[in-house]
Amino acid sequence: MHVPGPPTESLSDALFAARHDEHWGWALVNGRNRVWTVAQMGAREGYRVAVGFQRDGRLQRLLTDAWLPPAVAQRLAHAGPLSGLAHHTSRDLHPPLVQSSTARTLARELIERTVRRPRQLTVRDSYERMLALGADFGKWSAEVFAAHRPVSDRDAVFAYNTGAFELLREAAARGVPSIVDQVDPAQADEAAIREEMERWPGWAQHEGRIPSAYWDRLGAEWQCATAVLVNSQWSKLAIVAAGVPVSRVIVVPLAYEPETPDALRLDEVGSGADLRVLWLGQVNLRKGFPYFVEAARLVRDERIQFTVAGPVRISARALQTLPSNIRVDGHVSRARALALYRTSDILVLPTLSDGFALTQLEAMSYGLPVVATDRCGDVVEDGRNGFRVRVRDSEAVAAALTRLASDRDELRRMSLAAVSRAAEFTLDRYIRSVDEGLATVCRAMAP
Repeated sequence: MHVPGPPTESLSDALFAARHDEHWGWALVNGRNRVWTVAQMGAREGYRVAVGFQRDGRLQRLLTDAWLPPAVAQRLAHAGPLSGLAHHTSRDLHPPLVQSSTARTLARELIERTVRRPRQLTVRDSYERMLALGADFGKWSAEVFAAHRPVSDRDAVFAYNTGAFELLREAAARGVPSIVDQVDPAQADEAAIREEMERWPGWAQHEGRIPSAYWDRLGAEWQCATAVLVNSQWSKLAIVAAGVPVSRVIVVPLAYEPETPDALRLDEVGSGADLRVLWLGQVNLRKGFPYFVEAARLVRDERIQFTVAGPVRISARALQTLPSNIRVDGHVSRARALALYRTSDILVLPTLSDGFALTQLEAMSYGLPVVATDRCGDVVEDGRNGFRVRVRDSEAVAAALTRLASDRDELRRMSLAAVSRAAEFTLDRYIRSVDEGLATVCRAMAP
């Protein structure tokens, strides 16, 4: 599939060529010497990328749409319409390194939530809003970047898809190497959803197509960036199929550092009469929820109980067909999610398409083996800390659960292996991989 061009002012071929020929010589500097501008909308992953570069003493600045002092954020958590902004903070970041458009973001949120009449957004509405916010943030961050001191041979930019085009274009014009983090498998996600809607008619809570302008913007960002970063081999396959040259794609698994590290209480793993199975995350077709339901139905006569926690995007009619061994909690707080990890035995993730699925590492850090497909981050080592199953294979999921329900010693061995596996995905490892990945792409592009 051909990568779409930029949605508005296109990056000229001459400028694109100049970026590679005139400026690329100094971009081959050792990756660990670079200083980074990180730009992101929202509080994705608790600003881990910026935190990682700051630990190395190489964060030039974090550009973000809203930033609050921790004390203010804590009070805002109970402020009704603005409570969603309470996570826009981090005690790990040095405030002078953060630049934000907080006042504008707060005003916009207040207007949208209190003045404009709330309504259920369609798929098109949601993506058009995302595009508008992305373009607004991209223009602001590009202006801030352009006003910065003259670039040096150490500067680099890291930004996230949808809010990055204008900044990436500015970086390219100034000869600054850049990375755009494509957080999901892009068109492969929509393809999976469309196929599932045909397989499971009436299950989707909301139907609709993603507007072409969204894919155009992603294509423009991929074109402008020096490298496109993804978090899994599945995402790499997806964006290469969408037209990104394989030589410009780098795969860097996400990092995870437990918020409140707990010692694994081995005597409590699998200690209940029933095996406690957890689903945590969006409850929708893309995540493979119908196959989770089928697996539960296959083991309904076993001592296995299922808890489903996360925003529900499945129709009420479909929910009425669930077997009695499934309990649906719906959206839960972060504290409740961590409590569920502590009181569950295994996580099931039968996803059809995911950029990574950080819940895998979260669950493993609490000693939960994971049953997952190969359409997400390569975390599970089959038979060691969980099971890898084919997509849409409810019988394989059911067999894995039955096996662990009947062999608690194996469950405990997998629990220990899961904790060990989660500990491998450190932030330092992530940052090192980002540096090395960009350096490799730059060397390949050098004349």
